[in-house]
Amino acid sequence: MSIPKVSVIIPVYNIEKHLRQCLDSVVNQTLPDIEIICIDDGSTDSSLTILNEYSNKDLRIKIIKQQHEGAGAARNKGLSVAQGKYLSFLDSDDFFELDMLEQMYNCADKYNTDIVVCKSKIFDNGNIKGQNNIKDCLLPNKEVFSCSDIPKYAFQFHMGWCWDKLYRTSFIKENGISFQNIKKHNDSFFSHISMIFAKRIYVLNKELVYYRRGVSTSISRMKINEEEYIFLCKNFLGAIKEYLIKQKVFKMFEQSYINYCMFTVSSHFKFLSFKKQSNFFKKVFEIERYNISYFYYKKYFYLYVISSYKMLILLYDFFYFYKR
Repeated sequence: MSIPKVSVIIPVYNIEKHLRQCLDSVVNQTLPDIEIICIDDGSTDSSLTILNEYSNKDLRIKIIKQQHEGAGAARNKGLSVAQGKYLSFLDSDDFFELDMLEQMYNCADKYNTDIVVCKSKIFDNGNIKGQNNIKDCLLPNKEVFSCSDIPKYAFQFHMGWCWDKLYRTSFIKENGISFQNIKKHNDSFFSHISMIFAKRIYVLNKELVYYRRGVSTSISRMKINEEEYIFLCKNFLGAIKEYLIKQKVFKMFEQSYINYCMFTVSSHFKFLSFKKQSNFFKKVFEIERYNISYFYYKKYFYLYVISSYKMLILLYDFFYFYKR
C-alpha cells in the first residue's frame, strides 16, 4: 500500500451546521492522494452521522471516536495514526481552497521543507476578507529560511495556529512535538515549537484557507472563564519557555518570546476582573527584569510595569482601551 502524500487531521465536535462544507473542501481536493482522519470528540449532535455518511462514499476517510477530551487530544490521536508524508490540520468549521493541498505539497516537495505556510481568509456570515496571518515585513530576504534567521521575530511573523501550515511528518514525529490538552490555544505550543525547530520553512504567498469567525461551538473556540484563561496562559506560555530552555535556545528567542507573552495578554487583559489583574504578570509569566527598549510596542512595557499597581491598571484601561 502506497504512503499518502498528505494526512489531513480534522477534530470534530458538535459542528453539524458547518461540517459538510469542511469535508467537501477536503474530499474534493485536486491532490487526490491523501488520507482524511476525522476524530469525533464525543459529539452529541449529528456530526458523527455526517462523518459516517461521507466515509461510506470515500474510502480515504477514517473515523476515530473518543470521549469528549478536546481538540488537542483529538489532534494527537490523529497524529498517532497518520501515515502521510506530510500533515495538515483543519478545524471542522473551517475549509480549504480546492487546490490548497496540491499547492502546499508541491512547495514542500520542491523546496524540501519541514513546514510550508500559506495565507488565509476570514469567512464571516458569508463575507470574505484577507487576514494578516503572515507578517511579510518580518520575513528574511530568502526563499527558504529558519527562525534562527529572524530570532527577534520568531513568534511574530506567523500566528500560533496549525491549520495554515503543512508539516513534514517525520520532522514532527522525530522531535516528539504534540498538542497540549487545554481548552484554548491548544495548538500554540505545537505551532511555535515546530516553527522554531524547523530547519527549512517556506511561505506560500497565496490565501488558501478560510477561517470561520464567530462559531462558539467549535471544538477549539469554546468560551472559558477568567480562572481557566489564566491557567491555560500559564500552561501554554510556560510550556514553550520550558521547552526552549531545555533545548538550550531560549536566550536566542527570549525577546521575541517576551513580546509574544505581552501580545497574548494585552489582547485579553481588559477582560480580566480588577482583582485578577493585580500581579498578573508576576504570577503567570514571571517577567521582572526588562526595560522599555526590550519591547516592540510601548504599551507592552507600560502594561508590564503597571501590572503590580492596581490604581495604575485603571489608568491603563482608560488610556489604552477606552481612548484608542
